[in-house]
Amino acid sequence: MLKYIRDSKRRSLWLVAAVYIATLAAGYLVFRILPPSMPLILKTLIADCVMTLVVFISSRVVNNSSMYDPYWSVIPPFLLFIWYIEGSAANDFSLRYAALFTVCILWALRLTLNWAVDWPGLNHEDWRYKDFRVKFKKLYWPVSFLGIHLFPTLTVFLASLPAYMVLTGDNRSLNPFDLLAFAAGMTAIYFQLKSDNEMRRHRKSDNRFNPLSRGLWSLSRHPNYFGEILFWISIFFFALAADPLQYWSGLGAVGMVLLFTLYSIPAMEARQLSRRTGYKTVQRSVSELIPMRRKIDPLPGKKLTDRPMDIIYVVIFLLFTVTSFVTDSLNGFQDILLPDSPSPVEQLIYHSYALKADPNLIINPPVVRIGAFISAVIWGPLYVFFVICFIRGWNVIRNFGLIYGAALSSTMIVYMADGMVGINASPSPFYFFAVNILYFLVPFSMIFRMWKPRPFGHSH
Repeated sequence: MLKYIRDSKRRSLWLVAAVYIATLAAGYLVFRILPPSMPLILKTLIADCVMTLVVFISSRVVNNSSMYDPYWSVIPPFLLFIWYIEGSAANDFSLRYAALFTVCILWALRLTLNWAVDWPGLNHEDWRYKDFRVKFKKLYWPVSFLGIHLFPTLTVFLASLPAYMVLTGDNRSLNPFDLLAFAAGMTAIYFQLKSDNEMRRHRKSDNRFNPLSRGLWSLSRHPNYFGEILFWISIFFFALAADPLQYWSGLGAVGMVLLFTLYSIPAMEARQLSRRTGYKTVQRSVSELIPMRRKIDPLPGKKLTDRPMDIIYVVIFLLFTVTSFVTDSLNGFQDILLPDSPSPVEQLIYHSYALKADPNLIINPPVVRIGAFISAVIWGPLYVFFVICFIRGWNVIRNFGLIYGAALSSTMIVYMADGMVGINASPSPFYFFAVNILYFLVPFSMIFRMWKPRPFGHSH
């Protein structure tokens, strides 16, 4: 029976459609069975994991992990629908919700249709999954469940949280961020649609065995990935438009950026190098991700394994990313910290640190608020960029690193001096010093780390 289905793309698509109808039904049933008192976000997460398990079982039955591929684009609209029906948005439909749903549905339709057009059927499995089979052998199916099924599910769920914040929060009036979010989302869809069509035509041309370097592919080696990343950033912008205090939800978009830049793109680059003889020339002249006319740095730096001490910077900047998005955004977007805030993060910061060691965070004078705002909206995204640069060996980091090092280290001298001996001096100077010293030492050390013209050297 399975062989009969595998031999036909049409029959394979019908099977996938049936599996996903059953998957959505199972997810909705689980959602309804769970106690009404359970938080909505937890109920949808459990339902999401159950749906992933259903798809995994179907992957195991047909012995093909590509059964999961449509999940990436099929499930997010389902989650948004649940959040809309169950959240406060259901009684107050607005242009913001219309814009959010338009972007998400168009994105999902494009990605799903693109997969359906290009997918040969169940006789085909994604090349990355085939590599996993060779690498992990008997452990392939546990790895498939954790890495190919569950991990992407959790990543997409985290990246969808800004939409949850929009659809379950208060409906604030429209503002310029809504326009920015909608424009970014539609631009993302355009990049994905156009780059897919260009690649499809290239594969049918006489030049199909050479790298594609025309149209959007002349500006970026991965314009489709650029569009995907931009889509998730646009969802985050909708959350900012609804409530700037939801800035922390941008960590989902950060996860998407890291997933594509640290895994998907390097894996695709290695595959292209092994299959396209002229791809190295394209690498030297075309930007890897962000579309631009001329590549900024054509020479890659040394691998992180050849710079083991830089792993410390990677870990620290990941930590700084979280603190910028989650904690600094609190002071950057509101007047004072509240001891009885509905946010558990705010309560934790207030009682465990601010009250004991840093009263300036509670009072939040203009200088502190401005500094926290800069940390959230400038340093936070910059930390993501730094993490990618250190891991990938991008020497383009140099000027950004020098500016960051000089700016933040000098700012922290003033902040720490005020916190130690100022009007609102810390009641626990050692605690205050221990928490903040890293924010001086790391940027200060970056001045020396970025001193050479090519801080990561050159990979020969």
